Amino acid sequence: MKMSADLSRQAMKHKLKARSVIRTFFAVLLIGGVTAAKSVAQEASEDALGKLILDMFQGNLGSTLCPLSSTTTNSVRRDIANHLRATTSPITGRLVAETMWALYPCPFSPARPELRLAVRTDIEGAWLFPENSQKLRFGPRSIQQAPTGPLPVKCETVAFYPGGERRNVISAGPSKCPFSKAADLDVARSLPQVATWHFLRDGRIGVTRTDVVNHVEEWELYLVTEPFTFGGVQFAPGNLVAYQRRVNGNDFGVATQFMHLQRLP
Repeated sequence: MKMSADLSRQAMKHKLKARSVIRTFFAVLLIGGVTAAKSVAQEASEDALGKLILDMFQGNLGSTLCPLSSTTTNSVRRDIANHLRATTSPITGRLVAETMWALYPCPFSPARPELRLAVRTDIEGAWLFPENSQKLRFGPRSIQQAPTGPLPVKCETVAFYPGGERRNVISAGPSKCPFSKAADLDVARSLPQVATWHFLRDGRIGVTRTDVVNHVEEWELYLVTEPFTFGGVQFAPGNLVAYQRRVNGNDFGVATQFMHLQRLP
């Protein structure tokens, strides 16, 4: 791994650019720190990399960065080094920022033993993003609003059909979630198709739309292989966890949205 001699200058340049992008397109900066930030701050060194790590946590903790409460500067350094072990490019501030967003997305890192990258056959089918999991859609300190605005999301269905057809229906308000099986999406499928999904590689899909000009959308998906619980939400084998990694204006790989998907029978 090659370290650039001008990391300090690059770090400041890309740190400000990263802040500008997130502030402009997603408005998810956090003004202040919580447990993980305090832990990092206690060990932050005077070098440029340590300062950038600390700045990233102070600016984004709980909105787009969600590390463990025990995370320290040294553990972040190790994670960054392992993640970039094969790269021959200079380690710039932008690359460090992108690596941190890749490693510590909200609500939790996908680098856990209960998950593996999803393949095409894992993804195909109809899925439910249930009401109890909606609280994980954004980071705990994000100011982003649900796609239904002030109305609470009762549930959301996402379907990836063979041939690229993608359907998405959101139910909001006080009524009970109307989706309990894949056939409940047949009504939505009778409408004109505007979204198409593409399998890019294991763990990655792209979505195009005919109703949005120059639409950019990519998701990172993992299959749950062993049960675990996070934030009071139970993740069962066969579920999917999905991180929205690209949308228009986001070229940093920031996970701006999360979904917990349960297969509909």
